[in-house]
Amino acid sequence: MFDVIEMLYDFVSKPRREGMFLIIDFNARDGKREFRSAINAIIEDFDFELSVDGEILAKLPNGVEAELKVPNTMIDPNNIEQRRDLAVRKFRRHNASMEEQREAIRQLADVFEFIRPKLAGILAKKDENDIFRIANEFGIRHHNSDQKTDYDPEWYNWIFIHFLSTLNFALARIANAGATKTGRVAP
Repeated sequence: MFDVIEMLYDFVSKPRREGMFLIIDFNARDGKREFRSAINAIIEDFDFELSVDGEILAKLPNGVEAELKVPNTMIDPNNIEQRRDLAVRKFRRHNASMEEQREAIRQLADVFEFIRPKLAGILAKKDENDIFRIANEFGIRHHNSDQKTDYDPEWYNWIFIHFLSTLNFALARIANAGATKTGRVAP
C-alpha cells in the first residue's frame, strides 16, 4: 500500500482553472501538499509519514526529531550533506531492511571519516574514538570474525540516532568555526 501511495504522490495535481466541461490547468505543488496532509492524517497512527519528497518514512521517536534536525551547513555538499541526507532517507524508508539500515549507518561513519581531520577541538578524542569503535567493531564497516554482531536489531536505531545527532552537532560546530574565521555571521 505504501508503494502505491508513493506512486500516486508522483502524479497528483490539483485543478486550478476549470472550463465548462474541462479542467484547463493543474497545480502539482498544491495537489501534493493536500495529498500529503490527507495521507499523513491516516498513516501517522502507524508511526509513518509521507515526506515532501514523496517517500513514506518511519517517524522518529518522540523527542528525537529536534535532536536530529539537519543543520544547513553546506560545508561540502557532495561529500558530506548529500551523503548524510541519503543515509537518513535510506534508514527511515518504510521498507528498509536491516541490511539497508546497516548500510545507512555505514554511510554516516564514512562521513565521519571524511571530516575526521576537522573533529579536533569539536569532539573529545575519547568520543571520536568511540564513534569509530562502534563503526569498526560492531559489524557496521567491517566483516570479519572479530565483529560483534549478536545484538538486538533495535541497536541499529540507537547507533543511527547517536551517529546522526553527533554528526549534525559536529557539522554545525565546523560551519560555525569556518564562519568565525571568514567573518561571516555564524548560523
